[in-house]
Amino acid sequence: MALSEVELVEGDAEPSAGAPHAQPRRRGRWLVAAGAVVVVGGLLAGGQAVLDARERAHQARFDDVPGVLAPVSATPRVLWSQDVDDSGSAPLDGAIVAGSRLVVAKTEGDTYTIRGVDRTSGHDAWTVSGTVDLPPDNDDSYVECQPVGGGPRVACVVEPDHRSDQMPRPALVVVDATNGAVTARRPVSEELWAAGNGEIVTATSTTVGNEVTWTVEARDTSGEPVWHRTLAAVAVPAPTNDPDNSHFDETALHASGGMVVLAAARHLWWLDGGATVAEDVLARDTTTELLDGVLLRTPWEIAVLPDGSITQGPRSTVTLQPPGHTQTRVDGDLVRPSVDDGSADAVLTRDGTGLMTAHDATSGRVRWTLPQGWITPMILGGVVYALVGDDGLSLVALDARTGERRWTQDLTRSGWNQLQTLATDGRYVYAAGPDSMVPFAIDDGTQQPVRDLPATSGRFPIADASSGMLTVRTADADGNVNRITAVG
Repeated sequence: MALSEVELVEGDAEPSAGAPHAQPRRRGRWLVAAGAVVVVGGLLAGGQAVLDARERAHQARFDDVPGVLAPVSATPRVLWSQDVDDSGSAPLDGAIVAGSRLVVAKTEGDTYTIRGVDRTSGHDAWTVSGTVDLPPDNDDSYVECQPVGGGPRVACVVEPDHRSDQMPRPALVVVDATNGAVTARRPVSEELWAAGNGEIVTATSTTVGNEVTWTVEARDTSGEPVWHRTLAAVAVPAPTNDPDNSHFDETALHASGGMVVLAAARHLWWLDGGATVAEDVLARDTTTELLDGVLLRTPWEIAVLPDGSITQGPRSTVTLQPPGHTQTRVDGDLVRPSVDDGSADAVLTRDGTGLMTAHDATSGRVRWTLPQGWITPMILGGVVYALVGDDGLSLVALDARTGERRWTQDLTRSGWNQLQTLATDGRYVYAAGPDSMVPFAIDDGTQQPVRDLPATSGRFPIADASSGMLTVRTADADGNVNRITAVG
C-alpha cells in the first residue's frame, strides 16, 4: 500500500464551511460568565447599599429626640462660643431644642424676637419678630415658648409682664423650627396655655357667684379648631386664713402623652380629645406635672420661721395618677432624664442615699432599683443609661422594664476619672469631662478611644450636655461663668 505524505499543521485550523464554529462558542461562554459576574456584583452592590442605608437609619433613629447631640466628630473641635454677661445670662439661655435648631426668644419693650439657631455653627438660621399690644401702665413684655410635639414646631406666647384687667390679648406665634415659617400668628384669650400632642391648648374661666366654669380649647398649629370643651362648674375655693400669704392653690394646664390635664380651683380634670375621662380634687400646696399622660402630684412643705421668713420646698414624695386609676404614692425625689424618648413607660425617683427606683407609670409598683445612681440618666429605645457607684464608677445600660443589664463598663478600670456629665448622639454614650470624653457604643457598650476636647480659655471648665449641645463652661478668677464653648 502506498504511503501518503501528511502535513502536520500546528495551531487552530480554519474551519471548513460546514464545520461548527468552536471558537465563537467559547467566546459566548465567556460572555455569559462575565454577564453572570456583573449580575452577581450588581446584586451584591445593591444588597450592600440596602445594608448601608439600614445602618444609617439605625444610627440616626434618635436624631430628633430632644437632648440628643448632633453627631460628634472623632476629633472634636470648637464649633462656636459665646460670652456670658455680667448678670450671668448667655444669648442661648432658655433655648428649646427643635430638630437641628435651638429656638430662643427674647423681648424688649413691646417687641419680641424668636430666633432659630443652627446647633453646629451657632449662627441664626432664621429670625421671626413682631410687636404685642401693652396696656398704658406696662412698658415691657415677656415671652414663653414650648415645643408643640409631632415635629420641630414651637409655640410662643408673648404678653405684658404684669397682668391687669385692662391687659390686651396675648399674641400666639407658632413657628416651624426647620425654616422659620410662621404657621399661625393670632391673639389668644387665654388664662392658661400649653403646647403638646401636636396642638396648642388654652383654658379660660368665667365666675358667676361662688361658682367657676372653665372652657378648654385645642387648635392645630395652623390655628384651626380641633376640639372645644366647657367643663361643669365647680365651687370657688373658700378663702383660708393665710396671713403670711405663704400657701398656694395650683392653677396649671398640661398637654402630654395624648392627654390634657387642667388643675384649677382645687380640682383636676383629665381630657382626651375634648372628652372628660376623669376628675378629682387637688389639695393645697401641691404642684402638678404631666409626664407622658401620667399626672404627678408633689406636695410642698411650707413653714414660717421665727424671723418671719418663709421656707418652702417639695417633699420627697410623688403621687402617680394615670387617668382612670387610683393614686399611688412613691417616696423619693422625681428624676428627670436629660434625654427621654418616652419609651420607658416608667417614673424614676431617687432617695437621699442615691438609690434610684423605676416605678411602673400605671400601677406605681417598683420595677427595679439602682444603688448610687447620682448622675442624671438618659432613656432611649427602652433602655436606661446611667452611672452608678461612689468610689468606683460604672456606666450601665438597663432594660427599662425589667432592670436587666444589657451591658456594663467600668470607668475606674479605664483609668479615666474626669466625669462631669453623661451625653449621647444616638450612636455612642459619652462619659464627658472638662478635657476629654470616653465613647461607648450605644448598642453593646464597646469602648472607643478617648476623645480629647479642644482647649478652651478660662478656668474651672465644666462639661455640660443641655440644649442638645456638648458645651464647656469656663469661669473667671472669681469662679463666675463667663464663657460657653460648644464642641462637637
